[in-house]
Amino acid sequence: MAFLQPENLASRSDVPERLHVVARHLRDHLPDEVTVWLERTGDGEAAALRREFDGPHSSEDDSDCFLVVLDPEAGIAVVQALSRRQIKASRRRRSRLEAGAAHRLVSERVTHLGGSVADVPVESLPVTHVLALPETSREHTADIDSGLPMLSRDDFEPDALRPALQRAIGGRILPLGRAEQARTRAVVKPEIVIIGKTTAMFREPDAASEEVIRTLDREQERTARHLGPGYRVIRGVAGSGKTLVLTHRARHIARHFSDWRILLMCFNRPLASALRAQVAECRNVTVRTIDQQAHRVLEQAELVGEAKAKPDFEQRRRDAADYVRDLTEAERRAWGYDMVLVDEAQDLGADGLDLAWVLLKPGRDHFVIALDGAQRIYRGNRRWNPPGTTAQGRTKVFDVNYRNTDEVLEEALLALGDAVQRGDARDLGDDLDVFVMPRQAARRGPLPVRLACGSMLAEADAIAEQVARLRDGGAAPEHIAVLSGWQDLRKEVLRRVPDTVEVKGKQRDKVADAVGIVTVATLQMLKGLEYRHVVIGGANHIWVESDEPAEQDRLRRRLLYVAMTRASETLTVTYSGQGIMDVISNLPEMPSARS
Repeated sequence: MAFLQPENLASRSDVPERLHVVARHLRDHLPDEVTVWLERTGDGEAAALRREFDGPHSSEDDSDCFLVVLDPEAGIAVVQALSRRQIKASRRRRSRLEAGAAHRLVSERVTHLGGSVADVPVESLPVTHVLALPETSREHTADIDSGLPMLSRDDFEPDALRPALQRAIGGRILPLGRAEQARTRAVVKPEIVIIGKTTAMFREPDAASEEVIRTLDREQERTARHLGPGYRVIRGVAGSGKTLVLTHRARHIARHFSDWRILLMCFNRPLASALRAQVAECRNVTVRTIDQQAHRVLEQAELVGEAKAKPDFEQRRRDAADYVRDLTEAERRAWGYDMVLVDEAQDLGADGLDLAWVLLKPGRDHFVIALDGAQRIYRGNRRWNPPGTTAQGRTKVFDVNYRNTDEVLEEALLALGDAVQRGDARDLGDDLDVFVMPRQAARRGPLPVRLACGSMLAEADAIAEQVARLRDGGAAPEHIAVLSGWQDLRKEVLRRVPDTVEVKGKQRDKVADAVGIVTVATLQMLKGLEYRHVVIGGANHIWVESDEPAEQDRLRRRLLYVAMTRASETLTVTYSGQGIMDVISNLPEMPSARS
């Protein structure tokens, strides 16, 4: 089945029936490698979004619809489905098809795409305007003078459709490779290109060159652009692109709803800094951590008390949510947001998610959360959903890991062990602990290195030697992160490794843009970010707050999983004494994540 964007293209009520027929044929009779986009003339896309989010009364719309079809074995077809009136009039006159405004706009789209794909590294990638007449026989299409290739009813037969489409485009070419398809998709939809300086967070790690265009994959693109209104949940494994989808969703909505106020939230400040860079051009998008937002609410309410050594953040979130609830409807409408998106939602807990929810304007329910149950490392309630709503039927699952290699993913899963609740995320969508098992990693790489050491000081020496080897091998300092769950070890690393900085205090807001330094941090500090090379120290000495032994083991395993899945290329783990790494080292080899 061809990959439709949006997925319900063949049944949408705001798409003409004649295009439904064409979309169903394309969906049912073309292979998955073919991508089909719905496009609209004029301001049709913005009007369609308004209807979807605000109802059919929200805007007038005189636009028309057409399809853009990418067949990686042929090129691009911009497919226009003629109305019965157009077909009858043209056949009756036996004269040239009357173009009309929609026809001219589609022709302009063809011309624009044809010029843009000249940059795609393919000898000749055709872009062709094709007319679709799925209910008209080939004999009767001969009466239509269009000057364009046409697909008749006979061409829409299951075995005939792809050859007919390829002939209409210009014939088969060498199949586009993965990178060429990404570049071509970027031509069709430039907004899916991953931009910004925060490449450590959003890089496609196996790119052979920084000149390779990096884009959302097709599933990520479809989710970011067509997720739908209301409460939505994105569950995904580490490195599956949840954060990418949220930032692109924020940009997509901000672009078409310039009068909306959009809030993008997360738990930690390094991730917030990276998110802020990705939506910098969107003036109506605000990025804050949950505790920055709670502090802002209480500050405006003049309820912030004197600074304490360690504030009760959970109580602050509850107090902030209570304050917002007590505002009048007019105050909440002036003060609130039209859409709220939350990344790393499993870390906010019920109190944080309650606060995020009440920040919506009255009558708004456009609330999107992205989470991974395996990365829940903070205390708090394990279940949450908005009042009167469930995630059942509202959950999107991403189970392909793009960040890590198979080898890194396998090591991380060994570390995680049974510290998570495994289940079907579609059935248990309100549980923040449910773990989505990765279906596969995107590629292979070197085996992780385990270094058994005699002491913590020996671990610090081993880490310094490994960082030196990485740098001698050409790794830039900013592509290396050293993570540890033990403060004394981080201090020793800072003494031994040149060009290091520990991520704490104000450094948390700058880590995403750091250049020329090796990042040193706790195991959880860099959640949501990624580095080409990760070195984890003190893996058998991870400090956690819990006093209960079983819970301590679960937290340590989750922390190791979080830290290991930051690595996009190489992973090194040092350990001394007794602990998790001894257990892992004695386990039998784990089957590949691809199997």
